[in-house]
Amino acid sequence: MEKKKKKQRVHSLTGRIDDKLMMQAFKAVKRNRGAAGIDKVSIAMFEENLEANLASLKSDLKTRNKFVPKSLRRVWIPKDAKGKKLRPLRPQKA
Repeated sequence: MEKKKKKQRVHSLTGRIDDKLMMQAFKAVKRNRGAAGIDKVSIAMFEENLEANLASLKSDLKTRNKFVPKSLRRVWIPKDAKGKKLRPLRPQKA
């Protein structure tokens, strides 16, 4: 007879964040060739000390009411076929 796995009770989304999920998220960003954010840390720079960076990020995410995401970096893309006019890719957050 198979033993049933006991469901883990989670009261918030941060309770679901584990090392495996953090690694999957990093791989998804790397696969999509994520750009450096407002802090100018590239994928390569983050990957140099990957385990410690992921652990630090996970800790920040799990610290209740302390994590404040940094603002987005505005990216401009061509508005017309000639590429003379540009428009923001997404709104800038403060």
